[in-house]
Amino acid sequence: MFQLMFAIITPVWLWVLGRKNKVFYICAFIVLFALCIYFPVCHWAWHPEGFLFKMGVLDFAGGTVVHITAGCAALAGALVLKRRKSHMERQEAHPANVPCALIGTGLLWLGWFGFNAGSAWAHSLAVSALLQQIRAAATAGLFMDVFRCVKG
Repeated sequence: MFQLMFAIITPVWLWVLGRKNKVFYICAFIVLFALCIYFPVCHWAWHPEGFLFKMGVLDFAGGTVVHITAGCAALAGALVLKRRKSHMERQEAHPANVPCALIGTGLLWLGWFGFNAGSAWAHSLAVSALLQQIRAAATAGLFMDVFRCVKG
């Protein structure tokens, strides 16, 4: 059940980005995405006979599977769907609600602590995974500030 949650969350990321808003299409996409894309990549990473597993990939919290499948699906969707209508019509994009974005980011980051530790099942590498998560978040925050300063 823990890993099936990721099979549902991964395609939902594409929906959250605002490309489609029809519930039927979203549900159909989730089922097709899970069967045709997500589960085969899960086999690669988690099954002892999977080629990523054989290469020594250690996938904490499903991050490898989630990011490979969601990233490739987002790229394919962007190539197929082209630019958004609002961009083509040069409509002004309104900024996001900053307090809500910060709360959501904090909850997501905190949730990943549970995912990383939960998928390690009290393995000693869980501590290493949690430290890497903190380092990654700090590095991303630092480079976002540097990029903002350089961009002007």
